[in-house]
Amino acid sequence: MNQRLKSRIAGVDDTPVGTVKGNKKRKRRLLVVGLAAFGLAVAATALPAYNLARDTYDRITVESELGTWRPLADQGDARAQKNLGLIYARKSPLQDEVEAASWFRRAAEQGDPTAQKNLASMYRDGRGVGQSDELAAQWYLSAAEQGDRTAQKNIGRMYADGVGIEANDTEAARWLTMAAEQGDLGARNMLAGLYSNGSANADKLIEAAALYTSAAEAGDPEAQHNLGSMYRDGRGVAQDYAKALSLYQSAAEQGHLGAKANLGGMYRDGKGIAPDDAAAIKWFRDAAEQGHANAQSNLATMIRVGRGTDIDYNAAIEWYTLASAQDHAGAMNSLGNMHRDGTGVTQDYEKAIEWYSRAAALGHTGAQNNLGSMYREGDGVTRDLATAANWYEQAARLGNAKAQSNLGDMYRDGLGVRQNFIEAYVWLGLAAEQGLEEAIVDLERITTLIGPVQLARAKDRLREAKTTPPVTAD
Repeated sequence: MNQRLKSRIAGVDDTPVGTVKGNKKRKRRLLVVGLAAFGLAVAATALPAYNLARDTYDRITVESELGTWRPLADQGDARAQKNLGLIYARKSPLQDEVEAASWFRRAAEQGDPTAQKNLASMYRDGRGVGQSDELAAQWYLSAAEQGDRTAQKNIGRMYADGVGIEANDTEAARWLTMAAEQGDLGARNMLAGLYSNGSANADKLIEAAALYTSAAEAGDPEAQHNLGSMYRDGRGVAQDYAKALSLYQSAAEQGHLGAKANLGGMYRDGKGIAPDDAAAIKWFRDAAEQGHANAQSNLATMIRVGRGTDIDYNAAIEWYTLASAQDHAGAMNSLGNMHRDGTGVTQDYEKAIEWYSRAAALGHTGAQNNLGSMYREGDGVTRDLATAANWYEQAARLGNAKAQSNLGDMYRDGLGVRQNFIEAYVWLGLAAEQGLEEAIVDLERITTLIGPVQLARAKDRLREAKTTPPVTAD
């Protein structure tokens, strides 16, 4: 092999897509050529001419690099093949993702981990190859097994999400831990999310908080945001609104939209700071204008009720509609309320039903409860008490106090369900436990309708239901 080419191979490192080191002298010669072209462009005193000069320089650079690595790649040298993939993948006048994927594949099949990782990313995103999560997972796994931390993080994510490979939290945690131990902040975040997502396990939550803390202290905005939420909610750490506010602030200053939206909520609710509707509006609007659905919905509500700003129903509807376009169920429910009540729009029960149905299908318990009430009253639909009871039950089982109270009333009065005072007592009791005043009153009232034996059974059922929602009688 030509000794000059051998030395060039030795000088190439495993850099990410978009960078390949070249010989300094050649770069200087190329710079002279590029500057000459640039001088012609300056003489024309036009931006298009400058762009032409820049593209000419880029093209000359790329063509020189291709000339260097192509002979070696054709001879089967894996690093040269990988480097050709990098050259074709990066932004340049000669960018060709099909060629990039082809060269990455050749190097990957020879075991080059960087090529395997990059080929996996191309399969994941459908760039230069047909999109395939399964092939992406295979190549990420190959690179991960050779210690590539980015591949370890990505295969961990795929195991966690069940994308391209069967979901497996244990494998997800194993790979994410490997990447995290190599200093990958994103992997630390994902691992913390895996431990904290929906977990009631105190040890896992504490471990998640520790992982988030490590990444947050390194300046990672996602970790700062997530740790802020743990402090706000008291999950895995002692509840501390001031710390939550500080972490949200740090993440928001780095542009994190979720942190901006949550800062708005903290100012609105006076958590960790004195209530400040103007500041809440500022943060909600900042995130909303960048497309954050929850911020859009919260901003709409502030505008609808006139907190920190003048009431503007049209603007509220516009923001709710934007959030709804992103499947924000709360915004859909709010639009349903506005059409039901005729707030800022002509009262339209059928339109309200439409919005409630969309939100209910997404699991919004308020919308499910509202649908139940529409069917119970026959507003916008034919009155159907059985359907009303069904919607109330769906929301009640998910913990909606109002729905629990309404379902209790249905059992007490035998509306849409067989009359059952014990079931009524249980559902009203669950709602009363959440402090719903009307349920507290109805619960006291129903005790006068139940005999001593039934009341004792009802109280036992209520104690059980506090940990597991009851299975209602047919």
